[in-house]
Amino acid sequence: MTGRTATQTSVNNPNTRWNNPAPVYADAEVRKLHSKTMLIDADTNSDPTVIIGSTNWSNNGNNVNDENMLIIHDAAITNQFVQEFNARYVLAGGTIQ
Repeated sequence: MTGRTATQTSVNNPNTRWNNPAPVYADAEVRKLHSKTMLIDADTNSDPTVIIGSTNWSNNGNNVNDENMLIIHDAAITNQFVQEFNARYVLAGGTIQ
């Protein structure tokens, strides 16, 4: 998200910076949480969805590791995740426009 790729180079990974890196802020949270969250169409009427779980979105995560994932198609629940993301984002230094 910061615009960096992995350190190794290959045909499929030239180790170049993205043109438009996302703003990334360090969280002040001291506890550990091995969870990933994706919010899809959260502010629309087009099937707001949240995907959450420990799954690494990689070949190993999908085919090798013992992972968990929930895909929730619900506007109210997706909104709760949006509110939590916004709270953590602002606490880490980001601004909501």
